[in-house]
Amino acid sequence: MHWKRILGLVILTAAAVVLYFGWGMAQTPEEQAQWEATGNFTDQTAMVLLSGGVGAFVGLMLLIFGKR
Repeated sequence: MHWKRILGLVILTAAAVVLYFGWGMAQTPEEQAQWEATGNFTDQTAMVLLSGGVGAFVGLMLLIFGKR
């Protein structure tokens, strides 16, 4: 396996962990109250979810196209 694909797998795994914890943060009562009141998550939760999503995308792209 090419080193870029291994890096993609590592990034994808780390992003999955970040998304898991971000989802857990989004399910707290404080976040749910914030969501009901404003329709938005807090900045910290939004950044964790966004960075996990971007990391997952980058990792997936490296995993798919890493050999080139």
